[in-house]
Amino acid sequence: MELLASDANPKRVKALGERLRDVAGVRVVEADAVKLPEDEGEFDLILCDVPCSGTGTLGRNPEIKQRLQPAELSRQAKRQREILAAALRRLAQGGRLVYSTCSLEPEENERVVEEVLAASRGVSELSFEPVLERLSTRGVLAEGVEVKTLLRGGRLRTLPGVGFQGDGFFAALLTR
Repeated sequence: MELLASDANPKRVKALGERLRDVAGVRVVEADAVKLPEDEGEFDLILCDVPCSGTGTLGRNPEIKQRLQPAELSRQAKRQREILAAALRRLAQGGRLVYSTCSLEPEENERVVEEVLAASRGVSELSFEPVLERLSTRGVLAEGVEVKTLLRGGRLRTLPGVGFQGDGFFAALLTR
């Protein structure tokens, strides 16, 4: 299995790679997601945890309010579209990609996914509901968490204090 992880925090990618190196058949590649060398081939699984404004973490990081400017959302969205488009070009047939942010802003979430999907051939979106249901059944989700409260249009969307203890996140599941 081939896994490509793109994360705003290189230390998290390195830690993920170290945890997965001993798993049989998993190869983790650490590289700039927009400039991945062609000889790396295609990937069965891709995680794009992209750089973002971090507005979903305002509860833990109130200083974000002081530094966040409207132009920052446009700058981040441009980079996010580049990363997602590049990753989708490397997604193997039948592969899956998770696009995620810790942002609550549609400019960094729904709009990025919709714009890149519109420009990408052979790629479609899957609902996160079956994935979350399996996690709930296995006891991975905290007891009492209602899966439906974590979804908006099939996409994962957590809001601090709304059916979920934690930060605000967004994730979309794509396939080729």
